[in-house]
Amino acid sequence: PVIKGYTPDQAEIGAQTVSGDSSDLDFTVVYTKDAPTKPVNPIQPTTPAKPVNPSQPATPAKPVNPSQPATPTKPVQAGQAAATNFVDQRLPQTGETDQQHMTLSGLLLLAMSSLLGLFGMTKRQRKE
Repeated sequence: PVIKGYTPDQAEIGAQTVSGDSSDLDFTVVYTKDAPTKPVNPIQPTTPAKPVNPSQPATPAKPVNPSQPATPTKPVQAGQAAATNFVDQRLPQTGETDQQHMTLSGLLLLAMSSLLGLFGMTKRQRKE
C-alpha cells in the first residue's frame, strides 16, 4: 500500500505461482520516512505604487425626470381588502377519519361477538 510521507524499498512484489502443495509465502516491505523538504525563504514584498489621482473629477449625468406620473385605471379604496375567493381545501391528515370509523366498527363487532357468545353459552347450559 501507498503510505503518505514514506517510501517502500520494493515498488511491487513479483507474481508467484502457487499450488495446493506450496508453503506459505512471506514478503517483507520496509518503509523509510521521506526527508522533509527545506522551505524556501520568501522574498521581500515590494511596496505598491502610489495610486493615480484624476486631475478633474467627472461630472455625473443629469437624471431624467418623468413628465407625468401614471394614474391607476381603477382606484382601490383605502381600508378595503381585495376580494379573494378562498375555497376551504384542507389536506386530509393521516388516518384522521378512517381512525374514528375503524374504532367504532371495532367496538361494534366486539359488542356483537360478546352478545353472541353469551347467548351461545346459555343455550349450552340449558341443553345439559
